[in-house]
Amino acid sequence: MPVETLLASNRQDEAKAQIAGWNALVDKVRQSNPAVDLTAMRSHGNGRVHDFIEANPSNPRQAQARPGITFNSDGSLPMTPQNVAAQGTYYFDKRPQGTQGIPANQTTGIGYHGDSDYTNYYGAGAVSRAIAIDNAYAHAVGNVAPQMHLDMQRLRFSEPLLEHNGITLPQGNTANPHPYWNTSTTPPTPGLFQHTQVSHQHISPTLVFTPQLGGVISPSEPSPPDNALLEKVRHGVNELDRQAGKSWDDNSERLSASLMLMAVEKGFKAEDDLKFGFNTPTDKLGGGEVLHMWRADHVSPDPAANRVHMTTQEALSVPAEQRFTQVEAAQQVKAEEIQRSQQQEVTQTQSTPGRSL
Repeated sequence: MPVETLLASNRQDEAKAQIAGWNALVDKVRQSNPAVDLTAMRSHGNGRVHDFIEANPSNPRQAQARPGITFNSDGSLPMTPQNVAAQGTYYFDKRPQGTQGIPANQTTGIGYHGDSDYTNYYGAGAVSRAIAIDNAYAHAVGNVAPQMHLDMQRLRFSEPLLEHNGITLPQGNTANPHPYWNTSTTPPTPGLFQHTQVSHQHISPTLVFTPQLGGVISPSEPSPPDNALLEKVRHGVNELDRQAGKSWDDNSERLSASLMLMAVEKGFKAEDDLKFGFNTPTDKLGGGEVLHMWRADHVSPDPAANRVHMTTQEALSVPAEQRFTQVEAAQQVKAEEIQRSQQQEVTQTQSTPGRSL
């Protein structure tokens, strides 16, 4: 994937710079100690030397090269592919500062907040570039909108750390988070990248689950008039979240609002036996790319009238409050249609001649 390719280039550059730093340090120490060796370098006091050498297990007072590293006889380090790869592992691949179970000297703390590793530090730029390309060139195929897929676990990406380092969304779209799919989970988990180039803050609004009301309530977002239908929709999304092993978040509310819009436009009611689910993988679609809702009680004899769907990317692309505005507009249209239909029935009844008895 392009993001992975760009990260590999960053990894190699940093590894080479690290080797150059070692050689510069060796030259500096040699000026005062011409007989400098690895043991002397280990006692130098620079923490970076531990990326290159370690204590000899047989004689802890002596130093030796870490596995995969081969020094020249004078203690300098050649820029061989093997040495570059080893430094990629020992230096670039260090976990973020504060990672549980890893000594502090084997972690990295860089970036805007000093809490990032190199992977997420450079990953922010790689993801920002991918988003820009996606917005500029991606197009629908077979009426299916393009979707960004990231294997967050394999890439070792963390959404909070990426946003801490600064995600840049294209100009004109900074107010609209960019949706993506985390394919390291089964089914894939939807996510959103916010524009954080200025704030450097991870934003993930959470909602309060209230069991006594049987659903999820957002104190900051107005609910459409049909609260019973909305609660049923939120119940369904909450179950989808549970199956995916995730808690309720802003994405959950966006899905709920989009499902609510589909339900209103389709004429679904709170008393209907509504079911919700994502598509299973096919030759053309990955699992979880389409959000489905259907009436299990088959209220209409027309099968198409009992089912509705939307691509998950589209369902996540609009903030919940904006989608609820669309819901209210759709409800108004439905109400006007019902009123016109009732008026037509009254008019037809009044215009029908009475039958004499």
